[in-house]
Amino acid sequence: MNVSAHGKNNSCFVWCKTSYFSYILFKANEWLRPISSDIILASLESHIAHATEVKRTGGRVSDRQYSGKRTEGDGGRTVVVEVMDGHDVRPLPSRLDLMEHSTTLEWGYGMGGPAQLALAILADVTGDDAYAERHHQWFKLDVVSRFGWDEWGLRESQVWDWINEHHPLKSK
Repeated sequence: MNVSAHGKNNSCFVWCKTSYFSYILFKANEWLRPISSDIILASLESHIAHATEVKRTGGRVSDRQYSGKRTEGDGGRTVVVEVMDGHDVRPLPSRLDLMEHSTTLEWGYGMGGPAQLALAILADVTGDDAYAERHHQWFKLDVVSRFGWDEWGLRESQVWDWINEHHPLKSK
């Protein structure tokens, strides 16, 4: 990371340059109150964390979360798998169009239902159906089969961590 300062007409601009982007952190001149080094450092750390998140998630930063829950009712057992993206909540498509291991999404063991859930999550996160088809069995074994039986939650960033560690997504 490079930090440089440039001044003109009694003004000072401080730039933070990383390999991903550049930001103006502050502008101080005779009309503005000086900014403390703590504020500058906090701002710099925030920008670096953002750049790291952008790189780790393939350029996409999201607060998307995946969750599953088993419920028992008069009609029997129900399994609900949802995607929460900001304030929007939607059911996770099972992606039977790609591959049909099971007509239901399941977790907590290593058979067809968990394979279908792994396929659906990878396809949703990456947007790359071929990648999801190639790698969902490993994702099932490493992640989905280890979910708690009654309910679970998974952030999109955790999926990207798994992808980057185990089977990095190749650029097209």
